[in-house]
Amino acid sequence: MREVVGIVTSIMEYKESDALVHVLNKEEGLLTLYVRGYQKITSKTAPSIMPFVKANFLIEENDVKEILQLRSATVKDFYRHIREDLAKQSCAICMCDYAKYASKEMSDEVYTLLEEGLEYLENNSDPILVLLVYLSSLCKIFGISPYVDGCVICGEGKGICSVSVSEGGFICEECFEEGEKQDRNFLWLFRVINKAVYENIEKISMNKETKIAVLEFLFDFILEHTSFVCKGRDFVVESLHL
Repeated sequence: MREVVGIVTSIMEYKESDALVHVLNKEEGLLTLYVRGYQKITSKTAPSIMPFVKANFLIEENDVKEILQLRSATVKDFYRHIREDLAKQSCAICMCDYAKYASKEMSDEVYTLLEEGLEYLENNSDPILVLLVYLSSLCKIFGISPYVDGCVICGEGKGICSVSVSEGGFICEECFEEGEKQDRNFLWLFRVINKAVYENIEKISMNKETKIAVLEFLFDFILEHTSFVCKGRDFVVESLHL
C-alpha cells in the first residue's frame, strides 16, 4: 500500500456499483483508481471522492497495472465556496477536464497550475479571469501560445485588428484578409491574458461580455491546435452568462 495526494479530475461509473476515478498526482501524472461500492448508499469513500476534491488516497497495486485499487480517501480540500457557486463550479470542472488531457505532457506543471487555479476560485477571484489565465498557461505548456507582440505574419506592432486561430496570433490591417475583426477591448484583454499569471488577476478589469468572448476564442484556439474538445465548454459559457 502507498499514499498519494491528488485532485479528482473525473469519475466514471463502473459495473453495477463501482467506479473508476481519475486522479491527477503531481509526480505520477494521471492515476486511475478502482473504487469498489462507490455507487452504494452505504459507501464510505464516496463522500471523499467528488470532482476537483483534493485528497490523500491510500491505494494498492493489483494485477492490472493501469488501474490501482483505492482503500481509503481523506479530504485535504473540499473547495466549499466553489461548490456553492455555479459559475465557479463549472470553471473548476472545465479546468479538470483540460488537466486530464494536459497531464500527458508535463504532469507536475499541470498539477500545480490546476491546484493554484482552484485556490484562486475558492478565494473569490473572478472565475472567468481564473479560467482565462489557466487556459493561456496551458497553451504555454503545450507550446502553442498565440503571438501577441505584433502581427504574427509581418511582425508589425501597429494597426492590430484581429486574432487568427489558424495563423496563431495577432493580425494587422495590412495582413488581414478574412475572418472577423475584434474591437479594442478584446485585443487588449487577449494580450494581457496571454502575458498574465494568477497573481495578476486582481489588476485586470474588463466587462463580462468581452471576457466571455475571449474565453470562447481560447476554447477554439486550443481545439484548433490540439484537437482536444472540452466536454463542459457549453455549460461553462451558459453558467457564466447567468
